[in-house]
Amino acid sequence: MARYKNSGIILIILFLCTSCSGPVGFSNSGRQEKVTLIVGAFSDEVKPIQAELENKHEGRIEGISFAEGKLRGRQVVVTWTGMGKVNAAATTSLLIEHFRPSEVIVCGIAGGIGPDINVGDVVIAEKSVQHDHGFWLDTGIENYGTDNRITGVKNPVFFEADKKLLDLAMRAGNQAALQGIAAGTRAKVKKGVIASGDTFIMSPQKKIDLQKRLGADAVEMEGAAIAQICYQQGVPLLIIRGISDAADEKADKDVDTFQNVAIKNAVKVTCKMMELMPAGSIDLRQGVLKVSQNNRFLVYKDGSPFFYLGDTAWELFHRLNREEAEKYLENRRQKGFTVIQAVALAELDGLRVPNAYGYRPLMKTDGRFDSCKPDIREGPDNDYWDHVDWIIDKAAEKGLYIGLLPTWGDKIDKKWGVGPVIFDVNNARIYGQWIGNRYKDKVNIIWILGGDRSGGGKNKSVWDALAEGIKSVDSHHLMTFHPIGGSSSSEWFQTSDWLNFNMLQSGHGGRDIPNYLMIRKDYGRKPIKPCFDGEPRYEDMPVGFHSDGKAGWFDDFDVRQAVYWSVFAGGHGVTYGCNNIWQMYAPGRSPVLGARRNWYDSLDMPGAFDMINLRRLMESRPMLARVPDPSLIAEGQTSGPDHIETTRGDDYIFIYTPYGKPFKITMGKISGKGVTAWWYNPRNGGVERIGDFDNSGTREFAPSGNTGRGNDWVLVLDDSAKKYSPPGTYISH
Repeated sequence: MARYKNSGIILIILFLCTSCSGPVGFSNSGRQEKVTLIVGAFSDEVKPIQAELENKHEGRIEGISFAEGKLRGRQVVVTWTGMGKVNAAATTSLLIEHFRPSEVIVCGIAGGIGPDINVGDVVIAEKSVQHDHGFWLDTGIENYGTDNRITGVKNPVFFEADKKLLDLAMRAGNQAALQGIAAGTRAKVKKGVIASGDTFIMSPQKKIDLQKRLGADAVEMEGAAIAQICYQQGVPLLIIRGISDAADEKADKDVDTFQNVAIKNAVKVTCKMMELMPAGSIDLRQGVLKVSQNNRFLVYKDGSPFFYLGDTAWELFHRLNREEAEKYLENRRQKGFTVIQAVALAELDGLRVPNAYGYRPLMKTDGRFDSCKPDIREGPDNDYWDHVDWIIDKAAEKGLYIGLLPTWGDKIDKKWGVGPVIFDVNNARIYGQWIGNRYKDKVNIIWILGGDRSGGGKNKSVWDALAEGIKSVDSHHLMTFHPIGGSSSSEWFQTSDWLNFNMLQSGHGGRDIPNYLMIRKDYGRKPIKPCFDGEPRYEDMPVGFHSDGKAGWFDDFDVRQAVYWSVFAGGHGVTYGCNNIWQMYAPGRSPVLGARRNWYDSLDMPGAFDMINLRRLMESRPMLARVPDPSLIAEGQTSGPDHIETTRGDDYIFIYTPYGKPFKITMGKISGKGVTAWWYNPRNGGVERIGDFDNSGTREFAPSGNTGRGNDWVLVLDDSAKKYSPPGTYISH
């Protein structure tokens, strides 16, 4: 409850578009959708939320019933907890553990204390405090911080709100139609201090005490206890309270009279926040990407880090209709991918075979496809390029960048492809200008030249011309090059001004390909440019291209081994691929490279689920100071399939062991007298706290489980003084 013996709170736990949060020891590999969790003390108080749910269904967790569905376009779970700090904290802990929210919003009613706070107004907490925790002296309560069992140190007395959520809530409050108590009036919304305690306050004297001692603007019974849980778990928090009474001698009567208005106003602010929050995998409002100051990473316009987590959908524009494309993009949004790699002039006979609507990309001149004559028709939605536009825009709605290949490589260098070859130096530049001009104003574009081909020999001048054509009209989007297997863009374009970052393809020639060596080579090149593996081994692809599967099929472990090796070796990101999905294999289509499942039946393969665990881990610690550091391993290193790969920041270390073998590390490589150690499970995102150790000498660490293929773990060491949240939870930068 927020105020009264028959009333409760509405707690909303938001799982938003940033990285995901969770407690020590928890794993949640089965859930892919980001979820908003809404919790009330009594069922009556969550009915306004439940009434708005679309596609609702019900369930139960440890005796706690809940309803799940869509609220204003966001996936939510609604439940109730019972009133008071203990009930609120216990239920919040359980729900954080199960649903792994990335933010918590407490929404409900409170008593007004501040002199300018009226019944019906909404107070949004800048800070919250437990007013009844402390020493009881003759002069009153002297507050002090609660114990933090995770860090072993005292919590702060006041818990601060997440600034981004606070700003968003104030915007929402100013836009929401808040009902005043008097007819035709509008309630106010303001920031302030909210005090929580296990007593219902209806005393003018106590009001004065809380305002004077703590600067409180409102008082209730749950918020600060939830804030403590969120602080300890590393989950951002915001508290929104509609004022139901004045916490005076009439409070018990006023709360009965005015709680409905107070609840409605708090819910209005919360629901408006839902509308204002970005629903995508990332927030594209941060603008186009650029290279970081140290030339190792990609960042947004404001300098905040961007983790390139790509998926391979080469035939997306060519083979899927709009309904199918949205299904694919939504699945990838839910799994936390940030970039979708797709080709405009597609590989699988993309010039001759029309798209799902019967359109081809180019017209012909003298019987040959002419790259200078894109097949553009008057009006919307009636040509090939309108379909490409629609998919790019739909990706933007879902917070996804498109890694856009203007053409597959066989249109420049046929090799084993279908072709035909249509480009030379002159028309490549013209086509580059045309496609660059068409998409220069789309915020979610990353240009990728190439397409599984060499950049050298006679091809180089054509690739240069295509790049120069695009850059002549679009200088603000980043550009890279997708090379032939076993190669990197750096081999031909390291000094080219148009190449902003390097992409390599470690490929599919066998298991345990040491792509970390390829990354290290690019990492050491000059001038310094970001690098990453844009095509490691695809899930469910036959090993070594043997379509009969005689050498086996790449599985989720092969995928994890490749991505962790490459990122920890210095990659700014990585791309996932599935053999059935890149080609959008479906009934009636000839399988390429042994495709054996339909693309839509392959969206939820284990390796795809595992990718969000990588992103969560990388985003849970400061990214931009991260460097590879092989010297961390003092004993236990190998060059085989159980090779251990290492990376560190100034105050943390990540070490990936594919087989879960014991190893010794050299301490003292990061700041701090002591370190806090964790095991992070890349298979499900689970976290186990190992303990605290001196940051000196050498120390052995041994993961749980039987040593061998698939028992992979990440050791995380933090400077204990930094008090970082468990790895894979709250973004720390």
